[in-house]
Amino acid sequence: MQITNLKKFLSSKSYKRILIISGNKSYKKIKADQRIIQFLKNKNLTFFFKKQSYPEKKELLKIISIIKKTDPSLIIAIGGGCVMDYAKSANALACLKKFKLSNTLSRCYTKLLCIPTTAGSGAEVTPSSVLYINKIKTNLSGKGIKPNYYCLEPSFIKYNSQYNIASSGFDALSQCIESILSKKSNAQSIKYAKKSIELILGNLTKFYKKKDFNSAYKLSIAANLSGKAISISNTGAPHALSYIFSSHFNLSHGHSVSLNTLKIIKFNYLKSSTNKLVRKRIKIIFKCFKCQNFAQFEKKFNSILKTIKLEQNYKKLRINTDKLKRLDKYISVKRLKNNLIKIEKKDLKKILINNYA
Repeated sequence: MQITNLKKFLSSKSYKRILIISGNKSYKKIKADQRIIQFLKNKNLTFFFKKQSYPEKKELLKIISIIKKTDPSLIIAIGGGCVMDYAKSANALACLKKFKLSNTLSRCYTKLLCIPTTAGSGAEVTPSSVLYINKIKTNLSGKGIKPNYYCLEPSFIKYNSQYNIASSGFDALSQCIESILSKKSNAQSIKYAKKSIELILGNLTKFYKKKDFNSAYKLSIAANLSGKAISISNTGAPHALSYIFSSHFNLSHGHSVSLNTLKIIKFNYLKSSTNKLVRKRIKIIFKCFKCQNFAQFEKKFNSILKTIKLEQNYKKLRINTDKLKRLDKYISVKRLKNNLIKIEKKDLKKILINNYA
């Protein structure tokens, strides 16, 4: 449920004990004390500021312990995808007597409000979360994972660095493309994805250059729509491959996703001659980008990456390809299988190592 009047919602007498989960930097940058916390007078507040750049088990266990100890009537997550994932996972897992990963988490401990400070993953509306255990990515999902409420405040996005704007925006863009190429997509998810792509293409580079409120508003909506799209279809191959780059080469999530998105699209395009459904979906993507063919699409796609300065060269990013070859166990097989066309090992090597694009 979207909250349009945050002050009224937070002032409600229903919520007496509140746990705030955030990141130190984002909390300070958006001036959360003035913009959010001031509405929580006479409430019993507990704060947890995460330290990790991506959700890890050890830190998640701390949050679960805090939830059980403080028994909050509301959890508020303020931040980007990592903060959202922590809050969503902890809220569901706190219901269990023992820590247990599951894709059927149907209950949550208490109400959860998500306030995103980036325009990227749309995690504020998705019934899934990410967790890393020994650098291996795991997904949790179920009704208990999905937040109860969310609030979009476009002005928070302007406090992001240009790199975070680029990374988050590209995450949303790739999610939409992956949704269109997903085995699980339907008419509704494609509708969400198409609208999101339209908003991203019209506003990402504009906002990257000049942080105006109108572009921020549209990017917030775009990210939210991308979250709604993947809630139906799930993400696909670019996300399956991205986790290696996030956990082993310290790139942001969206930047990691960007490294293989074009390669995956090209893979599907080259295979589409024998698959009517894939041809149809590729045409949808081309139409969203206002392109007639792959050459035009590739040029426009690379132009966006260049404008928002998401480096793609492995050497410049200090990505060791020999090391990359040994990291296949960190690939999310579940997400990889969601691609409309099966990706074989030989294809994966071309995509991941030999620059398929």
